[in-house]
Amino acid sequence: MLRHTRGFSLIELLVVMVIVGVVLGAVVLRMSSGSERAVEDAARRSQALILLACERAAVTGVDIGFSLIDGRWLFGYQRPQGWQPMADQPSEELRPRDLGEALRLELRRDGRALESEPASEQEAQRPQLLCLSSGELSPFELRIGAAGQEFAWRLTGRLDGRVAMEPFDAP
Repeated sequence: MLRHTRGFSLIELLVVMVIVGVVLGAVVLRMSSGSERAVEDAARRSQALILLACERAAVTGVDIGFSLIDGRWLFGYQRPQGWQPMADQPSEELRPRDLGEALRLELRRDGRALESEPASEQEAQRPQLLCLSSGELSPFELRIGAAGQEFAWRLTGRLDGRVAMEPFDAP
């Protein structure tokens, strides 16, 4: 008499191991590139917001200033009573924007790092950079990386209003 034993064949076990290996590999790749993707997204979002601010300044004829404070872009415009912040409403594209958590940010102008925390209330109201209605932009460099890691991306603002994004190699 032949008895059929219950169990898995060697081929069935190998197929299951391959499937588990592929799934684990995908999860590991997804996790390792998550922070890299967040850094690149922050760089692209910053580039888009700055270009939008400069375009709006040129179209409306009103200078737009902006600052990077505590990982957040703050935009404003010049009025007779001083700089006025953009409205914090969903309909305002240039409302205050967080770049995301766990980022290392360094905004530089004229080769020097700018403070990410203003020393006074008056300094907080003065923008760090300007998009002028003439199409000019304050030259700057923004370095972006994941917290605790090397910088991965560099945004370079040029006087002619262009903003280039490139991988960060070295100073």
